[in-house]
Amino acid sequence: MNREAVLAAIAEERFIEDTDLSGINLDGADLAGGWFERVNFTGASLKGADISRTGFSDCDFTAADFSSLHMEGGLWRGIRAPSAILRDLNFERMIVMDCYFPDGDFTGSRLYLCNMQNCDLSRSRWQGVNLSRNVFQKADLRGADFDGANLTQAIFNDCVMDGSTRLRGAVLNRTSLIKTAFPGYDFSGLSLEFVQFMSSDLRGARFQDAKLEGVNFHEALLAQADFSGVKARQCLFTKAVLHGTILRGGVFHACMFMEADMTSADLSGSDFSDAMMEKAILAGVNSEGALFFRTDFSHASLQDGMFNRANFDSANLHQTNLDGALLDSAEMRLARRTDPDRFDSENWRRKEK
Repeated sequence: MNREAVLAAIAEERFIEDTDLSGINLDGADLAGGWFERVNFTGASLKGADISRTGFSDCDFTAADFSSLHMEGGLWRGIRAPSAILRDLNFERMIVMDCYFPDGDFTGSRLYLCNMQNCDLSRSRWQGVNLSRNVFQKADLRGADFDGANLTQAIFNDCVMDGSTRLRGAVLNRTSLIKTAFPGYDFSGLSLEFVQFMSSDLRGARFQDAKLEGVNFHEALLAQADFSGVKARQCLFTKAVLHGTILRGGVFHACMFMEADMTSADLSGSDFSDAMMEKAILAGVNSEGALFFRTDFSHASLQDGMFNRANFDSANLHQTNLDGALLDSAEMRLARRTDPDRFDSENWRRKEK
């Protein structure tokens, strides 16, 4: 089947299935509205072609040339494209499912409102690409390079990244990285304003000197992570696991740690003014010299923690467990202990249940 036969089939709205088109030249062709299934495009060239509203299912594009390809509103499903040339693509509102693009070079491309599901994008290159508002679901992004990419409001859901994934220089404003694995990743020095890390695996990750404002770590795994010197404001750590996490010398103004497990964490010298730690577990923490001005510890456990020289001025210690806590030289001016009226009200509600 040659180029003319392919264009004729599309003009007649016929599906192209179980066909060998290896090495075919479709540069600049209008393939809009076509459907290709189980087609071999190995070594084919589609430079500058228009494949808007076109569907490709279970096709092989090994070593094919997609450069400058234009596609608006189409479907790629089960595509294999190792060693394919993918530079300068213009993709809009398309769905890419179960595709295989290892080592894919997407530099110079423009993707808008695209959804990439269950794809192998390991070691792919996205330097400087605008990926704003795109969605990556269950994608393998180990070794992918997003240096300088615009990830504003992009969504990464249940993806796999590792220390070889590069985000240096990427714009991460309001990016969602939900249920994504980043064990040991280095975020140090990055600006992470309003990023969503909900339920993500960030064990051992490094956030030293990062700018964290409005970041959501709800139910994230942060054991052994390093937040040394971080300036965090109004961040959410609710129900997060922070076993042995280093928060030393950081600023966590008005951050929320309700029901977080901070067992054996290092909070020494940090500022938690106006933080919410209701029902948090701070057992065995090192909080020497920390500032807890107006911090709410209602129903929290500070058992066996070190709080020497800590400042609890105006803190709320309602029903707080201080058994075994070391409080030598700690300041507690205007700190509030258990409120009898609140205690009676809470007991009444429990009985009603």
